[in-house]
Amino acid sequence: MATATELDLENIDNTLANIRTAKRVSDFHSHRRFDPNSSTNFHAGPSNGERDPAIVAKDLESHMSYLHKLKYVYLERRAEDKYTKTIVSTSDETGTVNEEENQRLQLENEEKKARLRADKARMKEVYAAMRDASPAFQTGYERLQEQARRMRQLKENILNKQLELLRLQQTNPPPRFTEASATAKLDAQAEEMQNLNDELEYESRETEGLKERAKGCVADIERLRTERVQLETQVKQMNPEGIDELTIARQHQIFTAKLEMHQRMWHLRECTAVSENELRLLYDCFRAAQPVRLVISLVFVPAQQRLASVDVAVIRLTLDGSEAEELEVDFGDNLGAKIDVNDVRAALNIIFSHVQLAGE
Repeated sequence: MATATELDLENIDNTLANIRTAKRVSDFHSHRRFDPNSSTNFHAGPSNGERDPAIVAKDLESHMSYLHKLKYVYLERRAEDKYTKTIVSTSDETGTVNEEENQRLQLENEEKKARLRADKARMKEVYAAMRDASPAFQTGYERLQEQARRMRQLKENILNKQLELLRLQQTNPPPRFTEASATAKLDAQAEEMQNLNDELEYESRETEGLKERAKGCVADIERLRTERVQLETQVKQMNPEGIDELTIARQHQIFTAKLEMHQRMWHLRECTAVSENELRLLYDCFRAAQPVRLVISLVFVPAQQRLASVDVAVIRLTLDGSEAEELEVDFGDNLGAKIDVNDVRAALNIIFSHVQLAGE
């Protein structure tokens, strides 16, 4: 006949089996197999799904904790029951524990311990190998990440270059440059650059010549200013009665203005009084096809304002402004006629026109 303890143990086993097979909270409540009069009975809560899931989970956790404790109590009581039965019972149903059984169990335990120690040693070796290989793995992982980043960057660059190429093809429709046409255009540009360099050198040399002439002009201006002051002083000393100073000043201004206009028009470089009755004029004529230097000597009758003769020398200039050779120019009878009538302006105009025709 089963005792009360065996009945309680059987009820506990059935309850644990039923709890393991429960799938939902309602199944857990429906598998309660405890005796209503037993002290291990659970509080039956509602199973219609109206409770909060958090409360249900907390309730289930407390029930599982209680069942774990109950399992330990069950195992303890069962062990006590078996121990009592082994000692008190006189029958051979439970069997006896002898020395051979103990040795066999000890050997099994030693083998298990040996296998466990071997497994632990292999695990330590594996962990050590993992620790040793972790830097290499980390380096390889970082290298792979860098390569992946570079691959993404290269892919983006390839897409950008393809888009640029597509835009260039759309911007420059056919016919496009070929190697031969590009080479021909390059040769033409090189020739053009060489011509421009030659022109630049010529302009530079001409600029240097102009600078030198400008320096000479500045010196002439300073000299003329000095002469002007001297002449004004002489005019004031030689001023006859009846001649107004204001009239003299106006005539001087008119003569100065005409002289400046003449210099600007005909590039008068130098005006020198060689003697009391000879005046030498030096022109640089750039209005002709080729630049020339014109030297005109005006000879007057002594003590009179009458033109006696005119000597003309025409000298061709080089690119750097130096004198090259003297040109032969025939002025005809017109120049002599103007000298006879004492028309200096007309004589100069004839000389300038013949020089321009000779340069062409």
